[in-house]
Amino acid sequence: MRRGLNFMPPWARVTSLSAKWMQPWKSSSSYCQLDHSARSYTYMGLCQRHLGKLDAAKDYLNLGLKLDPVTQSYFFNLGVIAKKQQEQAQAEQYLRQLSR
Repeated sequence: MRRGLNFMPPWARVTSLSAKWMQPWKSSSSYCQLDHSARSYTYMGLCQRHLGKLDAAKDYLNLGLKLDPVTQSYFFNLGVIAKKQQEQAQAEQYLRQLSR
């Protein structure tokens, strides 16, 4: 028998590799720590909104808005969140930004 050979079944290798690859992505905030782009903040805001975490969604969308103040999707999503939180005046203000 040969020594020094490390036999690992293929399914164990795949599981091991995917676990190492997924390590940085386990928490939602680590994505934005790795990629400080407006797009990543948009996606994180949308994910938080769909999970019902509206305050966290607003925080991510506002971070994205600071990096990219031209994109209309921020105003739409912030308006939807404000409407869900019963903030009519704020929702109208965000939705007016869409028509500019």
